[in-house]
Amino acid sequence: MVMNAHLPDELGNLLGSLTAIEEDLSENPKRWASGGSITKELEGDYVGQAVNVIPWGTPTTQCYSTLVVGVGYNDDVEKRILEAYEHISAKCPNTRYVIFWAAAWYGLSWKRHSRHFKRVTAILKPLFADATLLKG
Repeated sequence: MVMNAHLPDELGNLLGSLTAIEEDLSENPKRWASGGSITKELEGDYVGQAVNVIPWGTPTTQCYSTLVVGVGYNDDVEKRILEAYEHISAKCPNTRYVIFWAAAWYGLSWKRHSRHFKRVTAILKPLFADATLLKG
């Protein structure tokens, strides 16, 4: 859960589901190598709510209020941040929440692009750690 944040219940439930997935998959560290393998678990109804996902699994033309961005330890963090920006600015401008579910993170990359995320609530959910709000 994100400390000191006023977030809707469904977002708290989603963050709890991500933590549960991490525990389920902790025996297989190769699953955390790429964003695609991380977010694969979000396909279907595992998290109990509809979300958009980067990298894209099953393509959808529907836009939801929440975007989950998988960032693996072999991924280019800046590329994932820019993909999220494209999503919230051009593909799904009604997005309200962006969760970066990350095995790797570079704060300087975020700092360079954070201004593009001012109208959404951006959250960093590091693997095996509590989520935190990202400053825009």
